[in-house]
Amino acid sequence: MKSDGSFISFAEHCKERYKQAITDFEQPMLVSFGKWKKGKEKTQCERIKLIPQLCTLTGIAERVRRNHLVMQNLSAYTRLSPQTRWNKVRNFISDLSRYRCVQEEFKTWDMEFDYNLLKVPARILEDTKIFRGKAWCEAKRKHAEWSKSVTLLSAKKMKKWAIVYAASCESLANYLSARLINVASQMGMTVEIPQMENLNERDTYQSKVKSLGKTAQIVLCLLPNEEKARYDSIKKLLCEEIPILSQCVVARTVDKAQTTPPIISKIVQQMNCKLGGALWKVDIDLKKTMFIGIDCFHDVAHKDQSVAGFVASSNEELTQWYSHTIEQSTAQEVVFALEGCLQEAIEQWKKNVSSEPKNIIVYRDGVGDGQLKNLQTTEILKLENYLDAKFPFKIGLTFIVVKKRINTRFFAQSREYVNPTPGTVIDTELTRLQWYDFYIVSQSVREGTVTPTHYNVIHDTVRLQPDVVQRLTYQLCHMYYNVTDMIRVPAPCHYAHKLAYLVGRSLKKEPSKKLSECLYYL
Repeated sequence: MKSDGSFISFAEHCKERYKQAITDFEQPMLVSFGKWKKGKEKTQCERIKLIPQLCTLTGIAERVRRNHLVMQNLSAYTRLSPQTRWNKVRNFISDLSRYRCVQEEFKTWDMEFDYNLLKVPARILEDTKIFRGKAWCEAKRKHAEWSKSVTLLSAKKMKKWAIVYAASCESLANYLSARLINVASQMGMTVEIPQMENLNERDTYQSKVKSLGKTAQIVLCLLPNEEKARYDSIKKLLCEEIPILSQCVVARTVDKAQTTPPIISKIVQQMNCKLGGALWKVDIDLKKTMFIGIDCFHDVAHKDQSVAGFVASSNEELTQWYSHTIEQSTAQEVVFALEGCLQEAIEQWKKNVSSEPKNIIVYRDGVGDGQLKNLQTTEILKLENYLDAKFPFKIGLTFIVVKKRINTRFFAQSREYVNPTPGTVIDTELTRLQWYDFYIVSQSVREGTVTPTHYNVIHDTVRLQPDVVQRLTYQLCHMYYNVTDMIRVPAPCHYAHKLAYLVGRSLKKEPSKKLSECLYYL
């Protein structure tokens, strides 16, 4: 329908408005029901009708993603260095300023382009001390020094475990078994010979795993490819029906490991963590403090239920973690059932430490500025009420909102603009007067421009100095066991993301509580 109330066909509209002639009048019409946005999930979306002839597929095909050479060449255009990025922005401003209409429009708003970048003061935090093996070392900013040590902080024994593999992967399975035992021994971990389970034509991974019973410590499934349905079904079985720790490895990864030895070390470390072992620890001065990470996963494609991931440290050294998930309504971001999670986390803490924590510091990911007030009246209020009612003494609570999806970029200037040094903190000028917030560049990148992380402390009864909060936050960015390097967000926050993603994307159901004391989602 046109604005005057008359009707026009899609073909006429496309020809009149876009100068595009429809040639096939038998093609079906594509209908999109729109995409919900956070905070507007109850708003009715208007259906969008599309003509296939005028549609173009976007994105990068999976076969292209797997082509290392193509992706490497593509990165030259998608991952711009700080100097290249600024040159392009400056050229864009220069080109745009040449148009008289742009100049006139800017005059009406009393605006003009500034050809100079805003300069802000920053400082660099001290290197974090890492304990791995038998000694302390400093995590260097440009290189992950603690990766040089192959000794585990705490190694678990793998006495009864199995490798399940397809017939086409038999040689790779035998190679993987021998290498895992050898590499684990070098890292101080005892791994005995596994039970080898070869799938015949009638077997499936699920049926073979069921035949093993519940006695295995951990099951390693060697998969012929990355088929999502197979991976999901295995994880569903081993996280819900038969709660056994599992490690899924694709055959292509094992084949690559024959020329890239660190891959096997990575698998050993992941399996040790899932069994409850630890790789390293950081030197944190704050004692008897529980760190919590909370994040939500929303399945935008299928509009399934959202999942909140809750991960809490269960000892002072941050080497043991308690995990829990909460199923929520589609697109619901605020978590209303945190009291039960906190209660179970404190009970787990008391098993390991024998006393309640004195302080609790929460890192909350996935919320925007418009939801901060809602967090204070729901999540924070519920946590405070629970702590006040449950314990006769005051337990301090600090609640920090973590924001990764920001457009702000920082450059350090030497001969040209470069990425800031990891550990760079900005807490003046760009921060808001009404907020207690700061930026940290915690990771280093080999290509492109590094993205800082924005933190906003919206509740604080622990009453830590800003320097202490920033230092703790940076230290926690070293405690993610999947990489021997600093990451963008504190470890509990990223663990919560990994947990929510696994449950929301693959399991679709809350996993067994028997796995809650393990990092089974690594």
